[in-house]
Amino acid sequence: MSGMDTFICCLCISMASIMEKKQTYGQPLRYPPFPMPPPPLALDRESFNELKHLIILVILSDKPDGLTGYSLQKKYKLSRTSVLRQLKSLEEQGYVETKVDLVSGRSRKLFTLTEMGKKYLEELKKKWAHRLAFLSEIAPPEEYGYPLLSIGLRRRFLFEIPDFESKDDALDYFRGLRSHLKQLQMRFEKRRIILNNVKTALDKIISQIEKMEDFNLESISKLLENARKNIMKLDREANEDIK
Repeated sequence: MSGMDTFICCLCISMASIMEKKQTYGQPLRYPPFPMPPPPLALDRESFNELKHLIILVILSDKPDGLTGYSLQKKYKLSRTSVLRQLKSLEEQGYVETKVDLVSGRSRKLFTLTEMGKKYLEELKKKWAHRLAFLSEIAPPEEYGYPLLSIGLRRRFLFEIPDFESKDDALDYFRGLRSHLKQLQMRFEKRRIILNNVKTALDKIISQIEKMEDFNLESISKLLENARKNIMKLDREANEDIK
């Protein structure tokens, strides 16, 4: 599971837990002050269902061999009723499929993502990435997201380490964690590049506005559009360089 997937999954599970306890909808969350704009995060019933779909699909995407409903409920502390309801909904819409697996003579029902489900997951990520991004302003990862030190990660270690059966299991686990941190480093480097590009574009816009003899909204709009196109171009180049 990528760093962003982990972040989204943990965030959504926390939000879902809070919402299930309070059963409130349509209440916009607080947002940070300017320059971060108010996020479009009013949670109506449809949005809340999408978040629950996002939780389950992200988890299943990390388990290509499938996962039982009981495992989802137990490992991720989700309510049984909610898990079964969402899995049924996802299966009816063609995003999830089931297969029967025999373990020690007992059959169990495994849920896996379909190709349609993978596409739906990407759509949800794109839709919710902007809505959830503002939370990094409220709780900056560099301040609250110390790898190996967070309470959530320590709990995960305590839960998963007892499953190690050999030295190879332990090595695979911690090598996977190291690979995850390398991915985080790459993303942070990309963010640094993007922020520098945005700052350069804003410096240019400010400079050109200062030179205007007459205030002209149309000219400012064109400056902003040109800056947007240039930033997108530089972003694509940064992606290629990082790869």
